[in-house]
Amino acid sequence: MIPYILLFFRCLCKIAREFRMLDFARFIGFFLCHAMWSVSDGEMLIPFRGDQTPTDRNLTRYTGDNQEMVTQLERELQSPTADVVFRVMCYDGFFTNQGVRRDSIYARACHYLSGGTSEVFMIVPYLPAHPTPTDFKVFRPKYISMPTTTDIGPFTEALWEGIFAHQQGATVWNTHMDQSE
Repeated sequence: MIPYILLFFRCLCKIAREFRMLDFARFIGFFLCHAMWSVSDGEMLIPFRGDQTPTDRNLTRYTGDNQEMVTQLERELQSPTADVVFRVMCYDGFFTNQGVRRDSIYARACHYLSGGTSEVFMIVPYLPAHPTPTDFKVFRPKYISMPTTTDIGPFTEALWEGIFAHQQGATVWNTHMDQSE
């Protein structure tokens, strides 16, 4: 009887971890969409940090030299306050893929667990809204790194749920989505 109880408990723990990872993906998607919405009018993204606590979600913008702000955000990503469950930093940069350089939103996110940290690093390439807003295009998100234990299919579905949860951003994303890259 005891082995069955242990097996049942392990299964419950695994299911709980998977649900938390899906919540983490939705969290990342929401803030990625906010970042894309912010650059859709042709402006540069002001680097920001998004935090999720058990009771609240908030966004903090960082003004100043972009590289200095990104360095500060990276430090903060590695040293969360006690109540933060998820944290994401988003900033604007460039990404080269197969010889093509694109403006991109970078997102580095941490899920703070009792036994350590789970980190996801991804980018979303885009074409800026220059010279006209109709030039703006959003390409598919690309994972740079993520935990090897993560099931990519459900994680990506949850990421899209988070993207579509940002109402203004989802409208921009849907209108300007380009699946060619």
